[in-house]
Amino acid sequence: MSTTGFKRSGLMLLLAFIMLVPTACGRQNQWERIYSAELSSDESALTVELTISPPNADGTFCQQVVDKKVIESASQVMIAIQTRDNCAPTFPWQHQDVLMIGHPFNVDLRLQKPLGKRTVLDKETQQEIRVDRPSAG
Repeated sequence: MSTTGFKRSGLMLLLAFIMLVPTACGRQNQWERIYSAELSSDESALTVELTISPPNADGTFCQQVVDKKVIESASQVMIAIQTRDNCAPTFPWQHQDVLMIGHPFNVDLRLQKPLGKRTVLDKETQQEIRVDRPSAG
């Protein structure tokens, strides 16, 4: 193989490495699966309870909500919540002990109009979400 061939192969290998490293590293944002939501009494907000790891000793959480989406139409409301685990290892070969105890964490989503009879969907899966409505009384 000529010198040019080695340089070209080396360049291709370097480009492949540069493209793959960010996808292999930890601390990537991820869209959470949403199974249910609680509707406020005035029907203007939904509260979604995520299960995250317990807080650190200083009271801070590893998981952070980085984005929330509410897309409304006349017949449905699509919601999505994106999080990032700031305590995840930066590289896949680093080890992290995981505590398998869930901690509830509420995320509030404001609606532009009261929910009414509209269906609520998880934007990422397009699955219908159970909505717990306040009791009449």
